[in-house]
Amino acid sequence: MKQCFTAVLFVILIAGNVFAAEFTMSGGAGFFLGGQFTRYQMDASGTKFDAGQGSNMPVDLVAVDEMNQLNYGGFLFFDARWIEFVCNVQGGTYTWTQASDMTSGAAVIDRGVETGTGSEMMLGFALLGKYPFSLNERFTLYPLLGVEYQIALLEYRRKFAHEPYNRTDGVMEFDVDGKPYNISIWNSLFIDIGGGVDFTFHAPLYLRAELVYAFRLPTAYENDQIALAKKQLDDTELKLTGLTSGPTLKIGVGWRFY
Repeated sequence: MKQCFTAVLFVILIAGNVFAAEFTMSGGAGFFLGGQFTRYQMDASGTKFDAGQGSNMPVDLVAVDEMNQLNYGGFLFFDARWIEFVCNVQGGTYTWTQASDMTSGAAVIDRGVETGTGSEMMLGFALLGKYPFSLNERFTLYPLLGVEYQIALLEYRRKFAHEPYNRTDGVMEFDVDGKPYNISIWNSLFIDIGGGVDFTFHAPLYLRAELVYAFRLPTAYENDQIALAKKQLDDTELKLTGLTSGPTLKIGVGWRFY
């Protein structure tokens, strides 16, 4: 028993020394370019008041939401070898399409398509776990996995043939209660997965490149849209399918603090 305890203690001490020897801290800055793509479909069944008959009639709604967005910006990062913290400011421009089809049996009640463009600005914070391994004295590779939270700073949209508008003005868009949107309703949480490479060209200075693919969880805005559809149709059945995701390429320069 004593020998077993001694062996375990010896392994822990050796491992601790190895990790301590390899542990480094660094920081830096860079820029990024990426894309974000939304593909949602809402299927709902409910009732809608028919003024001609003076009663509610059963209706089915199919609504499709698509968005293609280009993201760009700059970031600062702090690296503690196995953990990377990133702060960024992100701009984004996008095109969007919203199509809806409301029917009652074989009759078409309402059908339409809206298109336009938009722009936004976000303040983002990411915490990523990484497992680096060195190929040689210059190259280090690592996989990445973590979370990112984005805080909306500006949200503008333009419908086809109209002027751009602030989405929080309460004129063009409003929530399920008929009130103006608060900018925080577009705050979003992402799951990030990817990998990176560090190239040391003049120690302690190094070049960093990362490719990250992010999956966005539903936002409060999207949940409000579901509540609005339920309210309008007195919905009893509603299903939302789809995903928002996209890749980002990051290029930065870092400095190791030994």
